Amino acid sequence: MAEISETAVSDVTVQGAVIQSVYVTRKSKVYALYDTEVETLSALSDDETTAYSVSSFLCAAAIGILTNFAFAEKLTPEGNLLSKVGAPLLLVGSVFYLWRARGFASRRKASWTRIKEESESAR
Repeated sequence: MAEISETAVSDVTVQGAVIQSVYVTRKSKVYALYDTEVETLSALSDDETTAYSVSSFLCAAAIGILTNFAFAEKLTPEGNLLSKVGAPLLLVGSVFYLWRARGFASRRKASWTRIKEESESAR
């Protein structure tokens, strides 16, 4: 069985780093939100994230096709069709979803600005 040391606390020397507490204050703002406003902000944020993700995917797919087109010695008829038609359509789709994402972000920002403007301080 291990022996328990009976050293007094006052005999222990501090080793290593010493933590020094620093107290800070912060002024928090609280906004009164209805459930529907929270749901709207959340839905717009979800839609924005989804649109950015789809836009990124379509752009990456188009870049992959165009990279293959640029470095391939000989393309198959399907590859040629994808390079000439598919990649531009994917880029158009990417720009469309990017535009949609910016629209969702704008609507979310407008909603949040309206909520802040309608909120009054209790003081």
